[in-house]
Amino acid sequence: MSELLHRRIEAAWTLLVPLAGIALLAIVADVAFDFMLERATTLALLYLAVALSLFVFSGLSGVLSFGQLGFVAVGAYTCALLTIPTGLKATLFPRLPQFLAWVRDVELGLWPAALLGGAVAAALALVVAPAIMRLVGIQAGIATLALLAIIHTVVLNWEEVTRGRSTMIGVPADVDLRTAATVG
Repeated sequence: MSELLHRRIEAAWTLLVPLAGIALLAIVADVAFDFMLERATTLALLYLAVALSLFVFSGLSGVLSFGQLGFVAVGAYTCALLTIPTGLKATLFPRLPQFLAWVRDVELGLWPAALLGGAVAAALALVVAPAIMRLVGIQAGIATLALLAIIHTVVLNWEEVTRGRSTMIGVPADVDLRTAATVG
């Protein structure tokens, strides 16, 4: 067996085994756990999805990257803004920037909002990728860490859109164990 084929099979198994574990955990948790353990399992599955995204890029490419976490934040805030009920948005976000004013009149379900959140995160990635993709090794890791720091600073200080250090309230609790297992 060639070395390339061996590496591809190994990479496939590295992804398939955790996915099988996720499916088994979701089935057991859905049948046997009470509400608190089910909620903890749901959060664990969501964190596992983020960890797997880090592995898929950093683990398979060998480039240390922190940028995915920033893109997760951008997608999550976009999804949250789009799922909050319209009546509550006027109270929570009275000073939205003009280019985001249309968000006040939109209330989407979880899946359409999550897809749009992913699209916004992908658009941001397309903007920053040309500069970062020219870097290799430790320089790429430092650049993605800097990108994460920039996104973190914007999230904490752009109170008109993210509510800053306050909690973003009003987001429907639509994510259950089955949704988290689907995402994972």
